[in-house]
Amino acid sequence: MRRCSLLRQLTARGDIDGDEQNRFGRRSTRKIARGGPVTRTIPPQALIDAINPLVRRLATSPLHRAVDSSVLLLHVTGRRTKRLYSIPVGYVAFDERLLIVTQHAWRANLRGGADVEITLGGRRRAMRANLDEAPESVAATCGVVIERCGWPEARRRLGISTRSGKAPSAAELVEGAREHNLAIVSLLPPDRRSP
Repeated sequence: MRRCSLLRQLTARGDIDGDEQNRFGRRSTRKIARGGPVTRTIPPQALIDAINPLVRRLATSPLHRAVDSSVLLLHVTGRRTKRLYSIPVGYVAFDERLLIVTQHAWRANLRGGADVEITLGGRRRAMRANLDEAPESVAATCGVVIERCGWPEARRRLGISTRSGKAPSAAELVEGAREHNLAIVSLLPPDRRSP
């Protein structure tokens, strides 16, 4: 009990990044209020843990249309554990690619590129995942998505917002990508090359 209280205090002060083991042995990320202009808008981890099994079932059922426009299942094999993970993630359809913005640790399995599968539209298909963790290029990609989709739609799809309510500048996006440790996973069919 004392350990949890200490973790909460350290997390609230910003001394640690909020990653800790939850009661199921999974990493859980808490939202930490930071001072930058760009904030990350994600639901509480407890809510995500409760809803993900339902989303997994919906995505693979005949009712998949309820989640197809905003969520896909990413099937990733752990590099060390060789365990298959099916992760519901929000995405943005961008040209021929599907983009996922994440701050979660599972992305380490995609470093250097990886063959993955996704479930979208009720069908499972092979994809090639490329991970971009450089804050400048993550911010540039987010900026292009904001330009193409408009700020209200991009804000929802990318999971970011600003304290002012207005679209962030390029410098604010770079700062936000650094502050929230954001990365972009780009998914392409395996026969296509990443641009």
